[in-house]
Amino acid sequence: MSSEKNQSFVVENGVTLGVIVLALFVIFGVGLPRWIDHSESSSSTVASQEKIELPAKLSGGYAAADVKSSWGALATGKNAKQVQQQVTQLEKSIAKGNKSLEDALPGAAATRAYIKTSSKGITGVVSVQAFRASGGAFAPTDIGIGSSTLQKVGDGVCMTKQQATSTGQAVNDITCQKSGDNLTVQVNAQGLLTTELVKYADELYDEIA
Repeated sequence: MSSEKNQSFVVENGVTLGVIVLALFVIFGVGLPRWIDHSESSSSTVASQEKIELPAKLSGGYAAADVKSSWGALATGKNAKQVQQQVTQLEKSIAKGNKSLEDALPGAAATRAYIKTSSKGITGVVSVQAFRASGGAFAPTDIGIGSSTLQKVGDGVCMTKQQATSTGQAVNDITCQKSGDNLTVQVNAQGLLTTELVKYADELYDEIA
């Protein structure tokens, strides 16, 4: 019985790690091109080299996936080694992505993935990206095609795409952005409300600015 549980953990969380890394790729892909588009069309953007420190936790029970303790009971016992390997891989993915951002942007940038866990596994993933520059035209080319939508929510703007999961269920993949003169915060997740993501963007913007 014990071996079956361990095998289930390996399979389930191996897939989950892929989801976390994919979420990071989404946030990198949305943020960098939008800023470059803006920077080419405006000379008023003021960038800052002041380092951005993203918090270890978000409200609502989310904790940084690159910290082993965030995995809770999933990181104990026989699973501890596997979780450490996943944490190490996430650290490398984030470091590589951040370097690409900082090479391309005149200001500092940071990215982090957050997870929520239960006794059964990981129940949610939120990815965050922040960079010291004003955001650009947040309008991907597929807006208006199929199920993609763009809307203003509070002080933010959110892009929603409906995607099918491996089980065939449809979920909303949402990226919300809040931007000022010298700071942009973007938050991505699946299955959450736009108001929840804008809330995270607001909290992070206020903490970093």
